[in-house]
Amino acid sequence: MKASARWRAGWEDVSPKETGGVEAKAKLLPLLRKIRFEEREAFQTEKPMTKTTTITLPDLGTFEGFNFRDQSAIERALTAEDVINWDHDEDGEAEFWPSGEDPLVKGIFSGNVTASDLNALAELLTSLDGDRTEDLLRIQFAIRVQGYDFTRLTVQELDDRPPMFFYGDTMIDARKEAAFELFETLWPDLFKAWNEDSAGVLDFDWYSFVDSPLWTVHEVKLANKAVLMVAAN
Repeated sequence: MKASARWRAGWEDVSPKETGGVEAKAKLLPLLRKIRFEEREAFQTEKPMTKTTTITLPDLGTFEGFNFRDQSAIERALTAEDVINWDHDEDGEAEFWPSGEDPLVKGIFSGNVTASDLNALAELLTSLDGDRTEDLLRIQFAIRVQGYDFTRLTVQELDDRPPMFFYGDTMIDARKEAAFELFETLWPDLFKAWNEDSAGVLDFDWYSFVDSPLWTVHEVKLANKAVLMVAAN
C-alpha cells in the first residue's frame, strides 16, 4: 500500500542527518533516530463549518439507554434518530450510550451520548463525505489521541494532522505494514540501502520502529481486520 499525496500533505517533511562514518555493521534503527524535522508550512485557516438546521443521519448503529423516571433500562434498541428525538420531559429523563455493535461509533463516545453529540457527528460525516470507516477512525483519533474537543471539532482540524491507516488480519500485520511503508516513503535512500544489503549486516527493527517517539499511534480492532493509525509527532 503506497502513501498518497492526500495523507502526506499533513505530515512534516523529515529526512535523515548525515550518516558518514557509520560502520557497516551499525544497527539501522539507531541511525533512523538521528533525524531532524523541518518546519512545516502553515495551513491556511478554514472557516468553521456552518451549522445547518437539517442533517441527514448516517448509520450510527444502535444505542442503549436508562430511563431515570422509570428507574430501569430502556428495553428496546434505539437508533440515533430515537436518541435525538427523545423527549426528556414527556418520556422521562434518560441517558444513552452506544450498544457496542459498531466499534467505530463506540470508540468515539465515552459515557452519555446526547442529541447534540449525534448531530455534531452527523454534520462532520456529512462534511467529510468520504469512506465511512476511515472518516469515523479519523474522528476517533482526533478525540481519543490528539485531544480535540468533540463538540467543536472541525474538518480543518481533522485535516491539519491526519493519521495514515494501515490494515492487517492481525495487529502485528498492520504494524509491520506501517513500519515498512513509512520507512520506504520517508527515508527512500536508507530503505534502498537496507533493501540492497544482501549480506544482511543492516538490521531494521520494524516492531520497535513503530513504537519510536517519531510517531503517535492508535490501534483499533474491527470485526474482520486490525487498523493501526499513525501520525508524525
